[in-house]
Amino acid sequence: VSRSSLFTLLRTLKTLGCVEQAERRGRYRCGPRLQAWRASSGETNQNLLSAFYQEAGSRDWPETLVLTIPVPRGLLVLAQVEGSQQIRSVYSVGEIVATSPAAQSVLNPSPPPAVRANGYAADSSNQLLELALPVCPDGSRPQAALVLSAPAYRWQAETLLDQWLNELRAMAARLSYRMGAVTYTPYQQNPASALPPA
Repeated sequence: VSRSSLFTLLRTLKTLGCVEQAERRGRYRCGPRLQAWRASSGETNQNLLSAFYQEAGSRDWPETLVLTIPVPRGLLVLAQVEGSQQIRSVYSVGEIVATSPAAQSVLNPSPPPAVRANGYAADSSNQLLELALPVCPDGSRPQAALVLSAPAYRWQAETLLDQWLNELRAMAARLSYRMGAVTYTPYQQNPASALPPA
């Protein structure tokens, strides 16, 4: 390949987010989109990404909204929509987050009783508040987590729940429906049994 063709190809891949460069003339390395693709399970995660960006793009979010899936070393950030506040949580797409207690709770195959009963997990630390809800393509088993992440100085945990829980629960349900779920009943073993014959 000629040098000019190679640089044209690399520039296109940078624009698409498949490769990135730390400095102007530095080495090329895998970009966020390529990293997410590497750890994803193909078409399913691509459909989930499209659904997430369509749902999240319908409004402005004051706080950061993140979509994660479990991987062996933690949680993979598949997508994020950054909040509009000047001080906000920021993740890198393709990044593996080692600790996110709220997301790990909702993605746990046997979640704590409070998470099983409420259908969400909330966690607060000195710096961060997280509210996580499961995305269940089959209606009951979580395969991804929708996480709202906010600086702790701006919110009280109760206020965050009051303002965002219903909207995020509806969004997690819509994502689940778009992935093929008939009902949205996280952690329930037989969600279809409650459906009427019609």
